[in-house]
Amino acid sequence: MLFRMPNRKRITLSLPAELVARADRTARASGKTRSAVMTDWLRAGARNLASVALDAEITAYYASMPAEEARDDEVLARASLAAARALDLDDGRPRARTKGRKSA
Repeated sequence: MLFRMPNRKRITLSLPAELVARADRTARASGKTRSAVMTDWLRAGARNLASVALDAEITAYYASMPAEEARDDEVLARASLAAARALDLDDGRPRARTKGRKSA
């Protein structure tokens, strides 16, 4: 049985020499091919752009939220934070209270 590479498309790019040199150094240091390094970089850039777009959408959502709904959301967030802080994350049981510490 022959090993088949995932669906690939061969393209030609013109890139700044310093970027190609950096990709080559990264490829040598990591034991990857230049194409693998560039694929990693492009995927990371695409993830970053998607993250920036999501952040903008979330910001727009909260900015458009009516004041009463924003207050309700804040109350829920504070209650959730207090409940999370009260848990021992290792076993899910309530954490023993320490003297002098007030709950949030």
